[in-house]
Amino acid sequence: MDINPTALGVIDHEIYNLTDVELGVDKQRSDVWRALESLSSSDLSTRRAGLDALIVEDVAHRSPLVSYFLATRINDPDISLRIRVVKVLGDVLSPAPDGRTTPTAVRMHLASYLSQMRTQRILALLEVAESDPSTRDAIASLLKHCPRGGAHLAKIMKDRNISLKLRKYAVEFIADVGYLEVIATLERLSVRLGSRLNGNNLEDLTQDDGDVYLLPEILNTLEVLKSP
Repeated sequence: MDINPTALGVIDHEIYNLTDVELGVDKQRSDVWRALESLSSSDLSTRRAGLDALIVEDVAHRSPLVSYFLATRINDPDISLRIRVVKVLGDVLSPAPDGRTTPTAVRMHLASYLSQMRTQRILALLEVAESDPSTRDAIASLLKHCPRGGAHLAKIMKDRNISLKLRKYAVEFIADVGYLEVIATLERLSVRLGSRLNGNNLEDLTQDDGDVYLLPEILNTLEVLKSP
């Protein structure tokens, strides 16, 4: 993947947003470039090594380019690497333990990429949540920067070619982020699924009940979205 710093709105001395002292002059800068190249490799072990190097250097919090590039790995084919990327990006968007915040330039470039996410990348995030529930807060942080995320989550929720568990996660994240524009879609679906309960109790529903299995979570999400 080619990276054009100018297209990202940064010039050479701003790409890392680090002082010469922090960089160790040019050596660390070269190390970071090599790590980014490794992360774009088709070889999984090389990508893992590249991510390891970026985490060790702790540049994602300080470099607009690095945080932006890491976001492009949200849909990496390897779920374990994808999980680690999501955790790093979640940390970038959260205050550090010592109270420091990520520089504005870094947050802006990361938010710019996240705002353009479409269905497949959001589905990749749901797969991360399924594989590692501890990433839930990080994923919600990323989705909050995607204004059209609600529409994409609703699309996933209605897609019968996607597993019910992932579709349930889609409904949950609609509530977590607070996508109010999806209320009408959820209301229509809740009416349709409610007509198919056939006397079953909501708490007894399982995945064997098909789409109706989503109804309790849809009702809960509607309650959250409509609450004052």
